[in-house]
Amino acid sequence: MKNLSELTIKQVETISKLTEKGKVFRMAMHISGFGAGNNYSYKGIDINSKQYKAAADEYLADVISEEAMMTPEQKMLYELLGGREAHIRNVMGNFNSDGDFVGPGGVVVPEMYHGRDGAVDRSTWQQLIDVSDDARQKMFDNVKREFIQENGISNGDTTKRSKIFREYQLSVKKEDRAKGTWTLQQYEGKYRSAMYANLSGEVAANAMVYGWAQRDGVVLGGRTVTYDADGNRQSSCGGMRTASTGNGNNNTDKIQKKYKE
Repeated sequence: MKNLSELTIKQVETISKLTEKGKVFRMAMHISGFGAGNNYSYKGIDINSKQYKAAADEYLADVISEEAMMTPEQKMLYELLGGREAHIRNVMGNFNSDGDFVGPGGVVVPEMYHGRDGAVDRSTWQQLIDVSDDARQKMFDNVKREFIQENGISNGDTTKRSKIFREYQLSVKKEDRAKGTWTLQQYEGKYRSAMYANLSGEVAANAMVYGWAQRDGVVLGGRTVTYDADGNRQSSCGGMRTASTGNGNNNTDKIQKKYKE
């Protein structure tokens, strides 16, 4: 297969001369494979392999469509670079021998691809299943660390959640990876909600979070949240005070009122 860096001056000059003489169109129409559609004959690709079938099912229609829109000159250059066989071989690089999409360089864990633009029916993988204690503990510890050290934010520079998810995915059988990952995400959300309960004034949550901070040697700034008789919320942190009026639509207000009662 040739790539652009392998083109010689002579080949480029030949294309230029053919174009000038108006012959390139006739030659392009006789290039092997153009107009062949799905009946294209590959020289070095096993069309019965799972890898090829997955790639063809996902992208072949697009490849054929792209070829149909090429100018005669583009088709000539396309063939010099390997034509459809080279194109499909590059596409196949995104799939493993089992036909699983793994992306460039294998960045995607098999069975974690949900189709182009997430086209796979969500109900097939958004299901709760059992997740190991080890995976849940790692996620809990990460959420706790982010809450204390990163002010509750998943800092893109320090978060370890992607690593936790990937390690979990590789630790279970393929058919459980998508469902288990989604389940672990639900646990993550519950853990984070429990951490944020600290801001709603729950004594137990306060004691838990500040206990972690003391144990881990982390200094937290003081924050106080109070409500007046009308349900108006006031919060202060480091000497600064803010106030907001309860309107019945704020979930935090509702939680606070509940605990006041």
